[in-house]
Amino acid sequence: MQLGLIEPNANGAGFRLVSGAAAKNSPESGESVSAKKVEDAPPADPDEVLTQADLAGVKGTSAAADATLALVRDNAPAQFEGVLAAIGADLSPDWSEIARQVGDENVLQAGPAMHQEYLAAGRQVLKSTAGLDESQMDGFTAWAVSESPGLAKDAVREFVENHNPAKLAALGRKYARTLQTPVGKLKAEEAAAASYTADEIMAANFGGGIRAFKSGNGEAVLDIPGKGKHSFKDAVRLGYIRVTKV
Repeated sequence: MQLGLIEPNANGAGFRLVSGAAAKNSPESGESVSAKKVEDAPPADPDEVLTQADLAGVKGTSAAADATLALVRDNAPAQFEGVLAAIGADLSPDWSEIARQVGDENVLQAGPAMHQEYLAAGRQVLKSTAGLDESQMDGFTAWAVSESPGLAKDAVREFVENHNPAKLAALGRKYARTLQTPVGKLKAEEAAAASYTADEIMAANFGGGIRAFKSGNGEAVLDIPGKGKHSFKDAVRLGYIRVTKV
């Protein structure tokens, strides 16, 4: 296990773990260096421990994206907080207002591009370090915001501002464990859930204020009071609903 500084590779081609001396003395040409110190001792939360293998396939953000982020942070700090919140919740901030406050209309195009880069990089971290797949990302976001809002905010800030994926990885690993139920129960309930069509789910009466709707790709999504929006499959895995096929 290697600890030290976490930084993106040259030209946004992923993250790497390097020593403090290496990061200070030999940044690569064209590299966006925005590193976060990791203590020599393992972190208090073992889920934050990362190896280079954990970061395999995680693409770094570009120098252009980092420059746009710094521009907003330095010239519109209140809006910058909104950008962080939007990245964490996968929402779109008001780029017109941000461009006005920054005084640079290029932000109208550069801002959304930067936003998408950070979202993509964050999802790659969750896939690489926690084993989540694309269908579980909305469930993860809803869980993190509802169950651990403080940790979620810290994780996004560390990842976006400092290119430190450790806290984001830890949250992803914790969420992944919530999806793990006894094998027999998991197989039975997932099999039952998979046997329903989206139209059958839409027509069901769940009770408890649960509302069903279809996502843009036709997948059934449940809006569960106090738990947020989850795909039908994730709602079953998380134990928010119980399913039996009659």
